[in-house]
Amino acid sequence: MESIHELSADPDSNRTVICPNDGSLFRWQPNIAENDVFWFKDMKYSLSDILSSPVKEQQKLIDRHGLVEMFTGGYIFQTYLNPYNFHRWWCPVNGEVLFKPFAIPGCFFNKLVLPDFGGATTASLPYLAQVNARGLIVFKTKDYGHVCCIPLGMSEVSSIEFDRAMTKGATVRKGQEMGKFNYGGSSFAIIYEKLPGKELVFETAKGKKFPQRPVLPKSSSGTGQNVTNIGAQIGVWKSV
Repeated sequence: MESIHELSADPDSNRTVICPNDGSLFRWQPNIAENDVFWFKDMKYSLSDILSSPVKEQQKLIDRHGLVEMFTGGYIFQTYLNPYNFHRWWCPVNGEVLFKPFAIPGCFFNKLVLPDFGGATTASLPYLAQVNARGLIVFKTKDYGHVCCIPLGMSEVSSIEFDRAMTKGATVRKGQEMGKFNYGGSSFAIIYEKLPGKELVFETAKGKKFPQRPVLPKSSSGTGQNVTNIGAQIGVWKSV
């Protein structure tokens, strides 16, 4: 029987980027800014907001590791899960856990009301990634920089739970269980560090490029046109 590690795309190499969860693509964004201004119809990601916490001890840890500076200019890939999706997450890389992960307190039912979008909860995901309850874990690799995973609580999600093996300094492999959502719809954002001489291209194993702004479903419980399966390839690092 194959191990979960072997079920991941290109299991022994970090050059191939895999999805840590089941879901559908919401959007991906290159060159993430440290600070971005929110606009009504074109919400933008702000690392200084995503990588922040109202809990003093958590914020000190974020600042100590310089996470905002670490990921400024990098890439973000965000998906959304529906109630029928598999609600566990896998480690996306072979590497080391940088520090003990934690859950950042925030909102669960909060959302923007966007009347001209189908499914306001889905349409407001960049906003939710910065104000809603969310988890934070960072992996350090030997060859492809740092990777940050942010499981995001939405709607009626009751909790964000990291696996007990996710401790500071722990060695992890692709496909190893990272954690889970306990009930409800949710989202997942993964952030990649910008690397010199390399470009992250978001494409499937068959070479099909993921659209940066895919068409969203007509309801928050719908499935988008770009399904992302846990452990499957969502990108590859290429030399430039």
